[in-house]
This record gives sequence, C-alpha cells and structure tokens, in this order.
Amino acid sequence: MRPYTLMALAGILLCSCGPKIIFEEKRDVPQPWKYSDTLTFEYEVADITRPYNLSVKVSHENDFAFENLYVNVTTIFPDKTSASSPLSLELSREDGSWEGACSGKTCTAELMMSQDAYFKTAGRYILKVGQFSRQDSLPGIVSMTLVLTESSKKQ
Repeated sequence: MRPYTLMALAGILLCSCGPKIIFEEKRDVPQPWKYSDTLTFEYEVADITRPYNLSVKVSHENDFAFENLYVNVTTIFPDKTSASSPLSLELSREDGSWEGACSGKTCTAELMMSQDAYFKTAGRYILKVGQFSRQDSLPGIVSMTLVLTESSKKQ
C-alpha cells in the first residue's frame, strides 16, 4: 500500500506545479473566418494586486497560407469602456516551420498576448477577437483558446 501512496503524492505534487489557470476557453472558428465572425470570451478578474499572463492558442491547418494571423482585439472593461487594437499573431518561425506542435493536418501554437500585466479594476472582462487580414474570407484557422494565468513574477 505504501508505494501507491508515494505515487499518488508524487502525482499531486507534479500536477500542482506551473501557473494557476484563472480562465481557459476554446472557440471554434467558422470556416472560412469572415470579418463579421467575432469570437467572444468573458472572464472574471478578482485579484488586481497580482500580475497575469494572457495568451491565445491558435489551431490552424498545416497548409495555412500565411506566416501570421492578423486579428483585431477589443477589450470591454468592467466599467463598460473599451479599447481596440490590431495584433499580429506570428504562426511561423523565421525558417518557415510552424510555431507550436503539429499533429496530422493541424498545428497549434500558444502565443503570449500580454505578460506580467496588472488589471486596474476587478470584475468581468470581455475580449472580442475578429480576423483582420487582407481578405474577408480567411480559410484555415480552426480554433482559438484564450488562457489567463497568474504570473510567476514576484509582486
């Protein structure tokens, strides 16, 4: 019985390592992704005294025609004000290989959007992501997952 107890304790310790996930949610992207198709994520921030990391996991077909993905990101703050900004998500490396991991016909890259950032206000945040490429109908983006974690940076 003792070896099982040690293995269970080791498993718990291994699982508890790493950043604490505050929010993680996946959205499938309509095919093709049109300007009018906006992905919406809603998450709560309770503790504004600590820093956070905000990243996005982008899954795309391995024959995606572009090196990066241009998106327009709109954040709606708890007080209902908003801010928008275009963002280029780099999906490939300088040598032409894909960021992240590929399996079968799909590749997934986790890309940092904001690192060690502080929220000014506690409450509900809404993040809207729309494709912002040069063409209205963009094929090949499969899904996006928004991930909010507590930063490991010392306060």
